[in-house]
Amino acid sequence: MKRILYAIVFCIVSSACFAGGDVFSVNNIGMDITDKSSVKAKNRAVLAAQKKAFSTLIKRLSMLTDNEIIALKASNDEINSIISDFDISKEKSSDVRYTGVFNFNFSAKKTSDFLKTHGIAFTSIKSNPVLIIPIWMDKKEEATLWEENNIWKQAWESFPNDSFLVPTKLPLGDLTDLSQISARSAISGKMMNKEAILKRYNVKDIVVGVAKKDRGGLLVYISRYGLNEVSSQSSIFIDGKDKTYGQVLSEAVAKVNQELSTLWKEKTITKPDEISYIDAKIAITSAKDLNKIKKLLDGITIINEFKENLLSIDEVTFDIYYQGSFFDFKLALSQLGILAEKTDIYSCNLEWE
Repeated sequence: MKRILYAIVFCIVSSACFAGGDVFSVNNIGMDITDKSSVKAKNRAVLAAQKKAFSTLIKRLSMLTDNEIIALKASNDEINSIISDFDISKEKSSDVRYTGVFNFNFSAKKTSDFLKTHGIAFTSIKSNPVLIIPIWMDKKEEATLWEENNIWKQAWESFPNDSFLVPTKLPLGDLTDLSQISARSAISGKMMNKEAILKRYNVKDIVVGVAKKDRGGLLVYISRYGLNEVSSQSSIFIDGKDKTYGQVLSEAVAKVNQELSTLWKEKTITKPDEISYIDAKIAITSAKDLNKIKKLLDGITIINEFKENLLSIDEVTFDIYYQGSFFDFKLALSQLGILAEKTDIYSCNLEWE
């Protein structure tokens, strides 16, 4: 299965690198704490929520296990220092109890510095979204996609996809979709208007997930298609023991997302001491273009440092030091609408797509 999923990641042609945004945000941390007073309960809740958000973020960006994250022994002060801001919703309190839901934004630079200081390999490169087509297969092997009784599609619609490196989109299910995508054509991968579908949703890949009840749980077959037929196939099984079917469906959605994220990390992760240099040239037509490219470069967390080397009326050259390989550098730029092509070992040309 790992080899198959590796193929999934290998076939992705572009990705994004965000300085902030949802890669460095951890949302929906629910807390319910009881103490001698509601004030003490809230103080405990804030600290506990920070620790949980920190663990979630580090696990998202790195390949560390839960035990390895605990072994870091990050102090409350260290965690607080890399948090940009946070907000709380759904607050309730009594004399001794406090409940609330926390959302945290972490500083991309400070988080990256923390990971580098501790020698932890990580990625902040985010994949392009993929289009998910969730198909439910009943006991009679009849496939449903747009019908109201598609409980697998309903599970995807209710899942908050804000915690993964490979974000997903769902089709709108409007008349255009109904005319272009059927359950059977999606399963076979022979959608007649595949290029139009990819363009409509601004994605490079379509992931078809066919779910069916099996052995007391849920079996999901996953096929990934680019423009050129099927690129990979795999399957996952969720045990239904001691779970409601709603829980099984939600777990299956999360598992698909986690598998995609894990293999994306394996492809894009870089070591803190893996520093590369490139001399990058790009054409410009105005000061506005210059400021735009500088802002984009400043927002890519794998770039440690860049500075203008040569500037003329129609082009600018930057000295850039970055983490990872040129492939990582190229990957990070591609989602931002910039193509990078090497001209020699230490030089490249950049151009807008």
